[in-house]
Amino acid sequence: MNAPLPPEVVEVKRRLNGDEVRFVCRPLALVPGRRAVLAFRMSRTYRPPIPGAPVVPEGTWTLAHYWRDRPYNLYHWVDVAGREFGAYFNLCRPPTRIGRRGVIYQDLALDLWAGTGGPHLLDREEIGRDSPASLRREVAQALCALRREWRRRLVQARRQVPALLSRLAVPHG
Repeated sequence: MNAPLPPEVVEVKRRLNGDEVRFVCRPLALVPGRRAVLAFRMSRTYRPPIPGAPVVPEGTWTLAHYWRDRPYNLYHWVDVAGREFGAYFNLCRPPTRIGRRGVIYQDLALDLWAGTGGPHLLDREEIGRDSPASLRREVAQALCALRREWRRRLVQARRQVPALLSRLAVPHG
């Protein structure tokens, strides 16, 4: 029998420079040590740096998908009706730690925008020629895996939207 989900968990994003960013989220699916889907309500508007990409308004739900053994996670932005504003993948260093208290991952700086106008690589300048060769190789391998898998992962995430919104007790279309 599965234990009930806790009311809140924390996402911890560890940046390459050692900084950490924490977000309090609602768990929607949580299999410790394997995978998780967390929800976060955006507290500010986000304007993707992609020509033609829609603005992601304050109040939009981020449905964040994590896998222990994948070199990426997925942020999928939807409104309460389930309409998509965008999606992007963060490259990260496996393993992503997934537990009952939350998710901890090592961000690798590069992101792949997968919404309107995508795919489009973001933050390319953060991994430059002056970055250690081992980091450049790690990022290249993670990006190769993501380029093979991003479409399939996004389709899976889109299929899950109605069920995930229902767990938030949010009406959807």
